[in-house]
Amino acid sequence: GKNKYFYNLALKVGVLFQLAASVILVIGVYVTNIPFPDARGLVLTLLLYPAMMQLVATLQCYIRSQLNNKLYAKMGVIQTIAVFLTSIPLAYFAGVYGVAIARYISMAIIIMIALKFIRSNLPAGIQTVRPPKEEVSFFWKIAVSMMLANLFSMIMPINEMFLINEHIRDEIVTANYKVAILIPSQITFITSAVVVYFFPKVAQMSDRLHDALRTTVKAEALLLLIMGVVCLAGYFISPVLIRIVYGDRYADAIELSKIYWLVYGLNAGFRMLPMNVLPAIGSTTFNTSLSVISCAVHALVLNLFLAQYGIWGAPYALILIYFVSGCAYWIYLTRKCRKS
Repeated sequence: GKNKYFYNLALKVGVLFQLAASVILVIGVYVTNIPFPDARGLVLTLLLYPAMMQLVATLQCYIRSQLNNKLYAKMGVIQTIAVFLTSIPLAYFAGVYGVAIARYISMAIIIMIALKFIRSNLPAGIQTVRPPKEEVSFFWKIAVSMMLANLFSMIMPINEMFLINEHIRDEIVTANYKVAILIPSQITFITSAVVVYFFPKVAQMSDRLHDALRTTVKAEALLLLIMGVVCLAGYFISPVLIRIVYGDRYADAIELSKIYWLVYGLNAGFRMLPMNVLPAIGSTTFNTSLSVISCAVHALVLNLFLAQYGIWGAPYALILIYFVSGCAYWIYLTRKCRKS
């Protein structure tokens, strides 16, 4: 009954919020002078896309909470294949609008798959049970905390791109930077995959924090080993990959790409796990505060480093922020778990 209450709450609030934001966005692009006026039709076509994405995310989160990781993985694969198979013919006949339609189709397919599971897991006969006020407040506290933490983590690379454009003002250097980060930045999916499985497991240990810490340390040891192998291989394979994928014209991106394997390896192998574990065990305030502080400090440090080192200031700034914030996450997590 409680599961049904929280599921319905997340679904209604999340989808309604996305719909409202989308309507405001559509109105905004039609009543203001935007740089690309031809994009208005595409924005209107994508009106329901954020709401459907929210619906998909909520369904997937419920499936994860029931520890059905096989179905979660299956849905991801089906969505990817569906987008691929429908995008090509639809883009051919309808242009960019066809890609938007393909995304709608792929999401509709996995929504039907997810709803089939949820109907069997939460049959209509189950009565919704409203939890105590404290549990509902805690639900919102974790939701807002994770939203803000993810938001400010996403802002950091956006800040980086913006400040590089402002400081460097060189299209060739900027192009080399984009090529350099593209492949190394993908390794964060490894940690994300671990977190998908790991988060609900640790959340069930919120009343046994010593066990949660022990399990997290074991997962971190495995993650460090995996990242060490992947990043070392990436470091030496980067020259070959860049030349194969982009050709010799982006050869100047090779050395920069090598250091970004260290940057993203540090984030994925050291920082991301404790950052995701803390909300799972109920530590929301520290997690959010550190995300906001890290984002602000990164912007300041990046400004200084870009002025001092040019484009090489970008990876140096991230290494510093990722290492310091990662240490702070681990220290706080360790102290909290040992005090319990």
